[in-house]
Amino acid sequence: MLSLRTLIVAICLSSGLLMLTAWGAAKFQRIEIKGEKIAYKTAGEGDVAIILESGFGAGMETWKNVFDELSAHARVFAYHRPGYLGSTPTERPRTSLQVAEDLRELLHAVKIEPPYLMVGHSLGGCYSMEYTLRFRNEVVGIVSIDAPHLDYYRVRKEQGITTPPNLSEAQLNELSDNLRREYEAIFTMRQFGTLGDLPLIVLTCDEQYGTKEELQAKLKSQKELAALSTNGKYIVDTESSHFIPDDNPKLVIESVLQILQDARSRKHR
Repeated sequence: MLSLRTLIVAICLSSGLLMLTAWGAAKFQRIEIKGEKIAYKTAGEGDVAIILESGFGAGMETWKNVFDELSAHARVFAYHRPGYLGSTPTERPRTSLQVAEDLRELLHAVKIEPPYLMVGHSLGGCYSMEYTLRFRNEVVGIVSIDAPHLDYYRVRKEQGITTPPNLSEAQLNELSDNLRREYEAIFTMRQFGTLGDLPLIVLTCDEQYGTKEELQAKLKSQKELAALSTNGKYIVDTESSHFIPDDNPKLVIESVLQILQDARSRKHR
């Protein structure tokens, strides 16, 4: 879900008020694809690659408290989408399908091959879900962290129900073109298909940053998200804000390693 803090970070990012800062043991790298430079980090080894997808307005620093620990168990990859810090803007659409296709091309370019364990926070969870539904045979599991159901924003807009952050035209004008188009595209996302028995863990917070009714709608959608897999698990983190990777990295790490263990067990059956 999108929050006011997310909006503030996005505006700072668009205005150049945030800088690419060093964290963790692995160094930032850049690769050029079709004339665009993409910043990324990768570390670790293993038979499964953990792919970290950040939310709206938040780059790969989202994962600073979990990256090193996860890389002790598997190959881990995080990146800045085009238009984010260290990555050049793009003219391509910012739909969830385009983001998923861009990510697939990037992973192949940096020679990180499937299988993948997709981990997405907030809007990044939508992109992780899109990737999984499009390229199902490449993915062995998903951890969705306070991420909306792909239908959530579109359906609520069609119903005339506003959902935070409800950006005004003035606020949208503070964003870069890439981030503005990324925000506007959330209302076009559509859920298509289910996940069968693919391992799925849905982590959500119960922070009320809208009305009580909006919180209940959010929690309902999170349960529906977990139900997309017959092997889905729904966990409410009552101690964290929307930024669970910051507030409760232990829960994120445990959830990812649980899916990783499950994937490896299935492989050897």
